[in-house]
This record gives sequence, structure tokens and C-alpha cells, in this order.
Amino acid sequence: MDDSGRPCITEYSLAKVFGHKSSAEFRRCMRWADPHLTWWSQREGDVFSFAMIMLEAFTGQAPFFPKPDSVAFLALERRERPERPTHVDLTAKLWALVERCWDDDKENRPKMAEVLRILRDWSVLLFLAASHSLENPHQPQ
Repeated sequence: MDDSGRPCITEYSLAKVFGHKSSAEFRRCMRWADPHLTWWSQREGDVFSFAMIMLEAFTGQAPFFPKPDSVAFLALERRERPERPTHVDLTAKLWALVERCWDDDKENRPKMAEVLRILRDWSVLLFLAASHSLENPHQPQ
């Protein structure tokens, strides 16, 4: 997200190879990228980056906030991950999905199609639960 709150999504695995003018820009981008993947393993890196974007969407802060870019970069190099936020309502299922997307073994990460299917299924369930609640406000859930 930029300072205006607009999403800035890109292919982070390719951004490591192309387009950076300075090491500071590189480290800033790396907050969202898996530093252990090469440019040709783009899909697994994009799943990793999507998990970072999900985390940012829930917290409103960049991964590893408030750590400086250099510290965040080193944490990722050591295969550390951001801690589960406690100040937001993040379900255990959603956090488990984020952690699967971050798995150190890229082969264990879900494909993006699976991530989207899971999120779509959950959004339908949330919609149905909300609809039921609105239609039957006096019935227990």
C-alpha cells in the first residue's frame, strides 16, 4: 500500500531482478517477498507475497512494522516471519492459511488457485451467516 492507501501489487519475485534503482528500494520491496526464491520460481514467491499482503490488509501496516527495512530484510533472510497480530480479529483458519503461504518449503505452499478458492468459500459462508442473521434476528446462531 502506498501512503494514500492504494494497493501496489506487483510480481515481487521478478522485482528482485528488475527495476530497482537503489538497495533501499530493494529492501523496502523485500518486506513482501521470499528472499530465498529465484526469479524463475515466481508462482511460489507470489503466494508468499500474497500472504504478506493479506497481513498488511488486516493490520494496516507493512510486514515487520515498526522495524526498519534493513532489519525486516535480515529477518526474512533468517526465515523469520511476522508475528500473528493480536490487535485485529484474525481467525485461526485465516492465520493458518497465511502460514501455509509462508512455508519454508515452497512445495508445501498452496497454489494461488487454492488460496482463492479457500477465500471465496469463506466469503460465501460469511455472506450466508450474515444473511441468516439479518433474516432471523432473534434466532441464535
